[in-house]
Amino acid sequence: MSGSIRRPAGNSPLALLIKKLTGLATGCCSLSLFGRSSSLFIQSATDRRENEIDVTLAEWLPRKKAAQVMLPRLGAKLRIRMNRINDFERRVSKLIEASIATKQSLLCSKDVVLAVAKVSEILVKVLKRGNKALLFGNGGSAADAQHIAAELVGRFAFDRPALPALALSVNTSCVTAIGNDYGFDQVFSRQVEALARAGDVAIGISTSGNSPNVVRAISMAKKMGLHTIALAGRTGGNLRKAVDHCICVPSNDTPRIQECHILIGHIISELIEKELFNDKKRVSGS
Repeated sequence: MSGSIRRPAGNSPLALLIKKLTGLATGCCSLSLFGRSSSLFIQSATDRRENEIDVTLAEWLPRKKAAQVMLPRLGAKLRIRMNRINDFERRVSKLIEASIATKQSLLCSKDVVLAVAKVSEILVKVLKRGNKALLFGNGGSAADAQHIAAELVGRFAFDRPALPALALSVNTSCVTAIGNDYGFDQVFSRQVEALARAGDVAIGISTSGNSPNVVRAISMAKKMGLHTIALAGRTGGNLRKAVDHCICVPSNDTPRIQECHILIGHIISELIEKELFNDKKRVSGS
């Protein structure tokens, strides 16, 4: 069987069921049945014609027994579907609230705000004299390193000359060769040794602050005379004492820390761009 019922009569079994289950006006409903599977959709009826004919379930289903079987099934399916949607809505709202709360803690932390300001100032000076930034991390932090490097090499808010920045996770041949020949702990430190020069900036990103390859690369950068900066979580881990400046997001939750890391990356990128090139006309981008 196939067909549809729209705008069910006010006292029809379908209308009473929908009203009981949803609390919606009966004029806002449609029922669609295809083959043996049935689905009930609630939709707006504002565009329906007022003279559209009401059709009762009894008229559409020839047998009362069939109607008695179908209605409970449809009701159960609708309740399950609506409960799942409501549950997902609550969970989505809760996660957004958690992200906002972490960013609010970030804003209220004088230490974090001061550290971001200092790091931005250092990067402005370093890039202004022709040095570069090297960024590195693992997993999501590798993605953040690439993202921030792209903001500097490309553009953040307006067209201007490119700025030198490298993400050390992007050369897969280099990463896998070093990892295979020397060990994964050296995938970043070996590249720092090859590519960095005194006066550059090394930015290590690790939510725990304890990633061995990030800590080792920072150690190499220090020996070579680079400015060292870390983006980490609440404690800062081993990176806190290893770097010149550690920006510690006040959270222990990895997703929330990473969300704040990219916010900090955007803040730093915008401050650098405005300070070096002034605030030109903003352009839309990817």
